[in-house]
Amino acid sequence: MYVGDPALSDHSWSRLGSFVLDHVVVLDGTAAPDVHPAVIEALAVPDRNRPDAAESMIRLEHSRERFAGLPLPELGGQPRPAGSVTVQLASAGRYCGEVGIVLRDLPADDRVAVLGALAVPHRRCETGPSQSSSADSGSTDPRARPVKCRPSTRIPAMEQWEADDARRRHMARFGRRDTAPELAVRRELHRRGRRFFVDRRVSARCRVRPDLVFPRARIAVFVDGCFWHYCDEHAHLPKANAALWREKLLANRRRDAANTAVLQSEGWRVVRVWEHDDVCEAADSIELELARWTSIVGR
Repeated sequence: MYVGDPALSDHSWSRLGSFVLDHVVVLDGTAAPDVHPAVIEALAVPDRNRPDAAESMIRLEHSRERFAGLPLPELGGQPRPAGSVTVQLASAGRYCGEVGIVLRDLPADDRVAVLGALAVPHRRCETGPSQSSSADSGSTDPRARPVKCRPSTRIPAMEQWEADDARRRHMARFGRRDTAPELAVRRELHRRGRRFFVDRRVSARCRVRPDLVFPRARIAVFVDGCFWHYCDEHAHLPKANAALWREKLLANRRRDAANTAVLQSEGWRVVRVWEHDDVCEAADSIELELARWTSIVGR
């Protein structure tokens, strides 16, 4: 592809701009008919490749946290040709929710469901002679040799979906950690002489990573954003796809409650503060739990 090529479509220019300006590679795809809309929305959220690369697929780094609480397909076992977008189901255990893009044809697996496929399938290309080859025409330019491409199998009967560029760029600004409210709470606790771990997994039964962790006191602190965790005081829904967003955000709340129950069953004291809470009051609530632990251990 040549930048400036007049044959380049507006759609391709938009995708190139996403890469240059936002450092995001957008992959258009087709979704399976029975995939829940909330799952399709989650696919529009930018993510990174996992650092431990696999030979057969590209795996998304944070997909387990994002997809585990969503209404995933009930059954797996579909064929997985190259270009398929797949998700691990609950039967996969701790890998539940992991999303991947298949790089080569893989056999069906009951623990894996196919969510869709890339709109432009992975292609294997090779050079070779043909009736219109440069050798036949007398040209000696090796770049003029024809290229034969065999497209891999496409998944039929799928509806086209495409992420909204504006919404995707907006979501890309929200990180999973080091948010402004979280940093404010951390600074206040540091000012009071408290030390802690940040973004640390504490349970083998759930993949949640508390924002602040006091391991000796077994205190897990979550600084919840009002939008993503659906705060009762400041909850609001985007005008576009309001019903879908409501279902997704309610699912986030159910997941938060489930994670809290798991941690409490393992002996953790869970402190949840909202981003709208006063920073000093939020720090006071954490200090109160630390004081209770100190009174129990006697130091």
